[in-house]
Amino acid sequence: MPKTIPDLENLPTGALVSVPDLAKRWGKSVKTVGERWPQDEALEMPEFTYIRGRRYMSAGKALEWERKLPDLIAANKRQTGYALRPKATETA
Repeated sequence: MPKTIPDLENLPTGALVSVPDLAKRWGKSVKTVGERWPQDEALEMPEFTYIRGRRYMSAGKALEWERKLPDLIAANKRQTGYALRPKATETA
């Protein structure tokens, strides 16, 4: 059974979302979301919470950052040549 894209809008703001789930939602690799983007200061990505060595971000912070993407797309594209685009959420 394929894993669905997390629906950040309907999660409590304090709920923790894993890096693989965020990568799936944003249509990027786990390495990009968990390692590359946090190193890019222009993206102003929120910090991760570490639990037993795994990275998580609160749904509220992830959604807030995602909503800033239209402003960040231009900055990221200038720096890296790649545009940031979240995947559309799947509806049941």
